[in-house]
Amino acid sequence: MLHLVFETSPEPIILERVDIGDAVVFIGVSVQRLISQAFKAKIKGLSNEIKLYALQDALLIHGIHRPEFPDSIEIIGYPDLIRLTTANEVIHSWS
Repeated sequence: MLHLVFETSPEPIILERVDIGDAVVFIGVSVQRLISQAFKAKIKGLSNEIKLYALQDALLIHGIHRPEFPDSIEIIGYPDLIRLTTANEVIHSWS
């Protein structure tokens, strides 16, 4: 399953609802959560079970740079996002 995350909130329940093998893409304002200490602690150890991505344009718009968030989150562009959407039959949007 592919999870598209558009929103940001203090408690990311999204990571509690993903299954092994799922992919999570952070888009728009949701990339702001990538730099929070609480989020960094929550994803520790999850990178072996799920794939985490951040949309490059969203990072640029919000002024977030690579050293500010975990290496386990892969930066992707729009072609990669399209590839992920076509590779996953089920897509859940979080907004």
